[in-house]
Amino acid sequence: MYSSGRLFTGVLILLIGVLLLLSNTGVLGWGLWLNLISLWPLLIIAIGLRLIFPKGPLAVLSPLVLVLLVVLAVFNPVGYYHSGSDDSSFRQVLEPGVSEAALIVDTGALDLNVSGGKISGSDIVGGARAGDLVNVSEQWVGRPTVWTYTVSGDKATIHGKRSLSRIMAIPFGSKRWENKTSITLNESIPWTIELNCGASNIDLDLSSIEVKRLDINSGASNIEIVLGDKASYTEVDIDAGFVAVELTVPRDVGILIEEKFALSGDNLGSLGFEREGDVWLSPGYSQTSKRIRISMDGGFSSFNIRYSGSSRT
Repeated sequence: MYSSGRLFTGVLILLIGVLLLLSNTGVLGWGLWLNLISLWPLLIIAIGLRLIFPKGPLAVLSPLVLVLLVVLAVFNPVGYYHSGSDDSSFRQVLEPGVSEAALIVDTGALDLNVSGGKISGSDIVGGARAGDLVNVSEQWVGRPTVWTYTVSGDKATIHGKRSLSRIMAIPFGSKRWENKTSITLNESIPWTIELNCGASNIDLDLSSIEVKRLDINSGASNIEIVLGDKASYTEVDIDAGFVAVELTVPRDVGILIEEKFALSGDNLGSLGFEREGDVWLSPGYSQTSKRIRISMDGGFSSFNIRYSGSSRT
C-alpha cells in the first residue's frame, strides 16, 4: 500500500537534487528558483493532499503535484528570469521627421549602461536614414521592463518602466541574479535623459551624444558619467542617496557645479576649480564656448572630475 509520507519526501528530495544539479551545470538558470517561489500555493496543495490521503492509491497525488510545480516553473511562458545575451529586449527604428529624442527609465535597482553609437539596422523608413533610434538589451529577475515609444512633433520619447517584484530575490552570490540593462542611443540626434532608479551601478558613456539634459534620481549608487563636447550647453541634475560619482569631461568645456551640501572626497581644488559661494567654476569658465551646468542634491560619499584622456585621480 502506498504511503504518501515516503513518496512525498522522496520525490521532494529527488526534485531538489535534480534541479540543483541542472542549475549548477548551467542547463537551467538560477531564476528557475524564483519561478518555484512564485508557485508556492502548489506546495501547500501538495502538503494538504498528503495529509488527506496518507495511504492508498490516492497517496500519489501529493508527489504528482510536486512534479507539476516543477514542470510549470521550467516551462512557465512568463519567465521570471531573462538573459538578453541573444536578442534585444526592445528596438525602435529612427523614423523620418524625428530630430530629437528623450529617454526615460523608471525602475528599481539595476546595473545600467547607456552609450551612444551609429546603430546599424535593416530598416529604411520612407527612404530616410537607416538605423535604430534605440536598442535595448536586458537581463532581469522579476518583472520585465515595459518599453513604450511615442512621438510628439519632431521629438520621440522612449520610456522604460519596470514595476518592483513582490517576490524577494535571493542572489545566492550569483551574478546571474542581477538586473542589467544596456541601452544604445543613436548619436545622430540630441537627447534628453531621465533615470529614476533604486540603488544602482550606473555607467553612462555619452561622449558621442549631444546631451541637452541629464537627470538622475537614485538611491545609494555608483555613478560614472562620460560627457563629450557635442552640445553647446548641457544641464546635469543628480538627486541621489549615498552616492559616489565620477564625471569625465573634455578639458575645453566649462563646468559650473551647484552644490547644496558640502562635497566630500572631491578633487575640484586640485583641478583649479574656483569657488564662488555655493558654486564651483572650472578654470577659464567665462571664456569657454561650450558649458556643462551640474546641480547636485543628496548624500555624496565622493564626487570627482577627470578630463578625457587623463589618468584617474
